[in-house]
Amino acid sequence: MDTARTINEPKPCMRRSAFLQRCRRSLPGIAGIAIVALGLLGWALVSFGSVRDAWLYAMGARVFIEPRRFEVTDVRAGETRRMVFRLRNFTDRPLTVLGAETTCSCLSLEDKPPLVVPPKGTGQLRLTFALRDDAKGQFEGSMVYYTDDPSSPRLRAGLRIRVKP
Repeated sequence: MDTARTINEPKPCMRRSAFLQRCRRSLPGIAGIAIVALGLLGWALVSFGSVRDAWLYAMGARVFIEPRRFEVTDVRAGETRRMVFRLRNFTDRPLTVLGAETTCSCLSLEDKPPLVVPPKGTGQLRLTFALRDDAKGQFEGSMVYYTDDPSSPRLRAGLRIRVKP
């Protein structure tokens, strides 16, 4: 008979009960994983300021530039603006910015190298861009900072500018 159950097959309600018992047994493990994940997230935010920086640190990076990309949308042609990039040094020795290169002559570094960031410290890289009077549309550029750190000899900071008509 097709509809007859074999003697060893559990009733549908017994199968559901067994499933619930398995779920109850695995809840402490799931809760433990969630607690560890939240602890790691809290550590990343407190120690590094972001999960991204904690991930980069875990992957071997010890020097970060923030933000990695500036986006400026309210600029008029002929205008000059200043931006500040933050340089974070997670090494045990001072970090020296030896020089910088730009993709455009309209970008310039205000603080001339060498710039020193203390161990486990933060420094600022001030950048100025000056648009020509006939600038239109969108402009993308970048600065490359050269450091004495062997793990991060070059740090790139991007910039996107949208000129208002």
